[in-house]
Amino acid sequence: MDRRSFLKKTGVASLAVVAGGAIPLNSIAEAARSAARPTRREAMLAVVVSRIVPHQRDVLKRETGETAKSLARQIAADEALRASTDRVLGELSKSSKAAYGRGFLDLIPDQQLILMERAQNSVDFQVLVYNVLTDYYKRPTVWKALGYDGPMNDRAHPMGGYLNKGYDKLGW
Repeated sequence: MDRRSFLKKTGVASLAVVAGGAIPLNSIAEAARSAARPTRREAMLAVVVSRIVPHQRDVLKRETGETAKSLARQIAADEALRASTDRVLGELSKSSKAAYGRGFLDLIPDQQLILMERAQNSVDFQVLVYNVLTDYYKRPTVWKALGYDGPMNDRAHPMGGYLNKGYDKLGW
């Protein structure tokens, strides 16, 4: 009988030794599964980000998801940003229940946009939009997909910057 079968039949809990202590492997597996599932805040943030930068191409949609993940990490680390974002997401949830009788995530994109347009004048919403746009458009993958070569003063740029492009040679 192999080890896995033995452990299953005998009901012996598997343990992992971590930093001098033992943790049941099923707890580690559960933690990994829960880490893979986005929280409600992360799910709403992903939807809001995809409405703020609604690109259709796959590469850009992937970067939209990466921006949402990046913002979720920033929110987890910054209490003021978390409070501001939670106010925006809470207001969107409250308005969706009042207007449509359903949660924000259950609405169709046009309804979500209507609610976001109503919230767009709040300072907290503007902070969220600024953070989304800043994170999204600083990504070289987005630059490439949109046809932007990146900053010309970058020494690593294949064109060598503006100085070597001949702009100083005027023909008039």
